[in-house]
Amino acid sequence: MFFARAILASLVLLGCLTDARYLAQRDLVVDGYLLPRQSSGYGRPSCRRICGSCGSSCSYTPVSKRDLVQFITFNDTAADEANYVDEGIHPLLKRTFRNVRQSTVGSFLDRKTAALVPADENPNSNLISLAYSEEDENDEDNRVDFTFATLKRFSDYTTDVLNIGTAGLEGCTVLTVVSPTAVYMAHFFESLAFAPDDGIDPNVAFQQNCLNLITGQGQTEDARGDHLDPSLFTGNNGPAAAFIMTPREDQPAAGSNSQLHAARIGQISQTLTNLIPGVGVTYYNYIAISIEGQTEQYQGKALFEYDPNADGNNNADFRLWYEQNSETGRNLGLIG
Repeated sequence: MFFARAILASLVLLGCLTDARYLAQRDLVVDGYLLPRQSSGYGRPSCRRICGSCGSSCSYTPVSKRDLVQFITFNDTAADEANYVDEGIHPLLKRTFRNVRQSTVGSFLDRKTAALVPADENPNSNLISLAYSEEDENDEDNRVDFTFATLKRFSDYTTDVLNIGTAGLEGCTVLTVVSPTAVYMAHFFESLAFAPDDGIDPNVAFQQNCLNLITGQGQTEDARGDHLDPSLFTGNNGPAAAFIMTPREDQPAAGSNSQLHAARIGQISQTLTNLIPGVGVTYYNYIAISIEGQTEQYQGKALFEYDPNADGNNNADFRLWYEQNSETGRNLGLIG
C-alpha cells in the first residue's frame, strides 16, 4: 500500500532536530502514482466563533441526534468497506488498509468519524470519539463537555480494529502520540484550555485542562480521560512520534507554519519532551473555520486507525489522518 508521507517523517524518530516540523498539505499517493495536489477550496474567514463546548460542532451530540451512519460498535470491517466499494480502487481484501482516492478522502473521513462512539456511551467500544460529556448535575436536561484523552495499548486489539478521532474541529487542538506499543490521543477544547470563556485565568485553564491531563499531575477541572504513560513510549516500547493538529493564526496572510496558540503549543511540545526524551513533534496547522463555512468534507476531522491485520497477512499498521493528510506507522518506521 502507498500512502502520503509526512514531511521529514524519516527524521521524526531521530529526535535530533530543534526546528519545527510540519505536516503540510501534500500530494496523495494512489496506486503508486503521485496525484497533483489540489487546492483546498476554501479561504480564511474574517471571524469565527471560539471552538468549544455549548453547541460547538466538535462537542458532544446524543446518539439520537446523529444520523449520518449506522453506528458500528463491533469489528465488522469487511462489511463496512463493502458498503463503500466505490471509494476504493483495488479489489477489497478483508481487514486491510486501502488506498483512498483524493476525491473521496472527505467522504471516507466523514463516514469513519461519524461511526465513533463517545466513551460515556460505550466505554468498551473500539471506535472511540474524542467528544465527551457528562450530565449537568444542576440540569438533567443538559450535558457538559470536557476535554478528553484516551490511552490504548495495541496488545488489546489482536482481532479488533481501533479507531479514535473527532470531527467538527473549528479551533480546538488534537494531540496524537504513538509508538509501536500504544497510542495516546487527546482533544483539547479551545474554549476550555486555550481561550476560556467562563472568566477563569487563562494560565490556570490551560494548566488544568491540558497539561495536567497529559502528565496526570495536578488538578484537572474540565478534563476527563487518561494521562500519558511514558513507559509505553520509551525504552523497549519506543521510539515514539507526536503529532499536533492546531489552528493557524486568524488572519488572511497567515501561512501554514503559523499557529494561533503558538506559545501554548510550545508548552505542550516541551511537556512531551520532558515525558518522552527525544520525541519528534510534527505540527499540522489547519485553517479553523466554523462548520457552516467549511466547503470540504475532510475539514475539521482527525482520525487514528489501527489494524492488527492491515495488509491482509496478519501484519499490523496504523494510519493517522489530520484532515486530508495521512501518515502510517510503516512509513514512520514505528511498525515494521
